[in-house]
Amino acid sequence: MVILIVGILAAVAAPRYLDTLANYRADATVKRIVADLQLAKRRAQQTSTSQTIEFYVGENRYEIIGMSDLDRSSKVYEHRLGEGVSQAKLVSASFGGSSTLVFDIYGQLPSAGTIVLNTGGSDLTIELETSGRINAPTRAEIVAP
Repeated sequence: MVILIVGILAAVAAPRYLDTLANYRADATVKRIVADLQLAKRRAQQTSTSQTIEFYVGENRYEIIGMSDLDRSSKVYEHRLGEGVSQAKLVSASFGGSSTLVFDIYGQLPSAGTIVLNTGGSDLTIELETSGRINAPTRAEIVAP
């Protein structure tokens, strides 16, 4: 009898747990990308040099050109989506027709752009304005059906 009750509870709870896990991963992925965008933007402003982020859609990764990895200084700063918590696919990255984003010394962009991610069931879009403003989906927007 106890095993039956536990089985019923597990059957009811499992889908909710999987949905919560997927939403957590989507939110973590968006936050990581936004943090990296802000890092590159601040670095461009602080060093008075342009800062480039190259998105490799086919390889599901991006790298901040000319910046060392924060943990391994001998390596380029890169993030591979689909590894660790970041279980997402890079669908597209377009900035004026290019997959290269360049923040100028003021933290601005020559053209607006978007980064589109697929997080298992839905596409999420991060928008960048020429002013350098980053518009990303919030947790509530990610969780909403």
